[in-house]
Amino acid sequence: MWPTVFRVLTSRTGIAVIVIGALFTWHQLDKSSAIRRTVVRYVADVELAAAEAENKSLREQAARLAAANRTLLLSAQDDEKEIEDVKRTHREYLEAHPTSPDCAPDADFFDLLQSN
Repeated sequence: MWPTVFRVLTSRTGIAVIVIGALFTWHQLDKSSAIRRTVVRYVADVELAAAEAENKSLREQAARLAAANRTLLLSAQDDEKEIEDVKRTHREYLEAHPTSPDCAPDADFFDLLQSN
């Protein structure tokens, strides 16, 4: 039996069947490999697009935060100027209207209250 099988496999028809079978098998394996490579490329492209979109979003958010930070700093500077103005006004008022050391109202204040 083996000599017959060996003779059939080594004949021109047998070799052609073996070559065709090998090519068919290679084609099937290569097709699944090509599909796998295509899927991997597609997934990589999708992940890259998602990463680029996230990068763009984060850059926009960083720009908005930087603008908000500048606005906040300007507001804080304006508030500090206003605080200094209030302190200066308060100091000027206290210099123009001195109070007694014991913080008791003076006679002019009582006269003012009585006149009302």
